[in-house]
Amino acid sequence: MSKILVKVLFIPKKINIYIRNKEILLSSDFGNIKIEMPKNLAIKKNESFISLKAMNREENFGTWYQLLKNVIHGLSRGYVSRLLLKGVGYKVFPKEENLEMKLGYSHIINFPIEKDIKLEVYKNTIINLKSPLKDKLGSISARMRSKREPDSYKGKGILYKGEKVSLKIGKKA
Repeated sequence: MSKILVKVLFIPKKINIYIRNKEILLSSDFGNIKIEMPKNLAIKKNESFISLKAMNREENFGTWYQLLKNVIHGLSRGYVSRLLLKGVGYKVFPKEENLEMKLGYSHIINFPIEKDIKLEVYKNTIINLKSPLKDKLGSISARMRSKREPDSYKGKGILYKGEKVSLKIGKKA
């Protein structure tokens, strides 16, 4: 016997949804996102709900449900990632489509920012990234952080807001 999976998502009033075949276009003040759903999923839209229905035990049903849920949340409220620069001389400067980073190297690092991500810089040491796409925001934050990962000996580097670096103290002989 086949098992039918059905899940329902609430749609906030700010978000407009258009469904054509297996493509879903979601739009709000934060932007427009187009998602192409797999053939095994049936999508129905009511006034304030959208339902996903999977036939034949779709293995990725939960993944597609969560992806759609994250996009709806991102378009209604948005996602935010905050990075802090700790270290003498560590600074960032926003330029048109790049972020110039001085991270203690002999050269300046130019970091490209995608158009889906809004960038705000405070005091040249605090970076706010905003996006309706949770996965893209996370990958940009991780790539940015990889330019100067936190050092557990000195406590310097690029840290997520609220992250604590435990300092390692060597034993005395």
